[in-house]
Amino acid sequence: GYIAGSIDNDGGAIYISPQANVVLANCVITESSASDNGGGIFLDQATASITGCTISNSSANTGGGGIYSLKSALSVVDSTISGNTATSTSYGDGGGLLVNQGSLHLDTTNVVSNIAAGDGGGVGAYSTNVDVSSSTFNGNTADGSGGAYVQSESVTFMKDSTVTSNSVGAHGGGISSNSSTLKLDTVRIQSNAATGVYSNGGGIHNSD
Repeated sequence: GYIAGSIDNDGGAIYISPQANVVLANCVITESSASDNGGGIFLDQATASITGCTISNSSANTGGGGIYSLKSALSVVDSTISGNTATSTSYGDGGGLLVNQGSLHLDTTNVVSNIAAGDGGGVGAYSTNVDVSSSTFNGNTADGSGGAYVQSESVTFMKDSTVTSNSVGAHGGGISSNSSTLKLDTVRIQSNAATGVYSNGGGIHNSD
């Protein structure tokens, strides 16, 4: 399927309602926008499997330029999340994808060239269990922390992945982990930058 140019408050292109169980395969969602959360997709207390899809060039004023997942179980496989933006300087977290209180499985997926005015240029995870495998985070930017990935009060296991050429204005050019557990196995972290005057952790920033 192909969805382009859609606009809504939450879930510019697709809103997935509570208790729903949805499978999206071989789809393109692009150039959609939300005045609140989830420029492309808003997942609300539901379950979704996304396979072979491209979520691109979409924007949300607050969280999740491409996808926003709230208290949900989300799986993204063999997909691309690129060129999405979370625009609010106060709440604009997760340029590509924001997961709040749920679970995220990310496998063989490219998260590239997304932008957050807040934290988590590529992906943001809050109070969430996350596993990432064989995925690429490249060229994402955040004005706050976590160019590729930011997590708070979460548990993340990342393996066989690359985190390269991401940048932030605050902490953790590649990854920012706050009050969380972060486990990395065969992960290449290279050429990331934290450029602010008081920034720390060009590659990884970890704090209690």
